[in-house]
Amino acid sequence: MSFPTRAHAHELLEQAHQANPGPWYGHSLYAGKAAGFIGNALGLDADKVYVSGLLHDIGRYEGVYNLHHVISGYRYLHSLGFDSCAKCALTHSFFIKELSSFIGVHDVNDEEKLFIEQYLSRVQYDDYDPQSLVPGKITIKMADGITSLTVKYLSLKTETAEDLAIFELPVPAGIKTILLD
Repeated sequence: MSFPTRAHAHELLEQAHQANPGPWYGHSLYAGKAAGFIGNALGLDADKVYVSGLLHDIGRYEGVYNLHHVISGYRYLHSLGFDSCAKCALTHSFFIKELSSFIGVHDVNDEEKLFIEQYLSRVQYDDYDPQSLVPGKITIKMADGITSLTVKYLSLKTETAEDLAIFELPVPAGIKTILLD
């Protein structure tokens, strides 16, 4: 499974942004940067994690859509041979591997719904080998204008860090922070 270089991923994102400018572009830049820093801190391949975060919403190049952006992002990245990034584009909106878990408008046709359901039923969420030193999953999501980063561990311990800098508030006590500078 191939990945684009960081430079190529930026070119793809820039082209998508030109096709449909919007706040999703800044969110994608931040998601890529955050994923790269976290991946590096955890000893993962920071380039692969970075470009996956950067391109996770690339399907928004087609316009302002909800569920449709995951299928359009998947198709676009798959057509370029970037299957791992395509997988990320489709699955990033499904923390539970069920179409009904998507929060938002299901603005896809019946054929696309069927494809998503079948893909989710067979895809393995295999971001990390359970035997590795990183037995969890990193999630980057946007909610109410705040991008939150969550690291979940198999020990059921959850650490969450939210970027509250836009409000100039201190990070709540007990929250582990990773500087992104």
